[in-house]
Amino acid sequence: MKYLLMWLIKQYWKYTPIEKRKYCIFNKSCSNHVFDELKEHGTVSGLIAFYYRYFQCRSGYHFISSDKVKLADGNIIDRSELRL
Repeated sequence: MKYLLMWLIKQYWKYTPIEKRKYCIFNKSCSNHVFDELKEHGTVSGLIAFYYRYFQCRSGYHFISSDKVKLADGNIIDRSELRL
């Protein structure tokens, strides 16, 4: 399963033009994050990473202060983790 998911991500990178992909607010794109989790920690960790990133990387985030951002799922992170 791990290798199938990694292959699907590679196909996404290969066949989806960058201009057609959704903008990711994180420094490390969602697909790269999930791919690395799959590779380093396995299927379960990769699926969990996908689940959390899916709900975090949506419109609806807003700035709490100049250095803190509240994500769509309610988590608060440092702005340095984002590429805004």
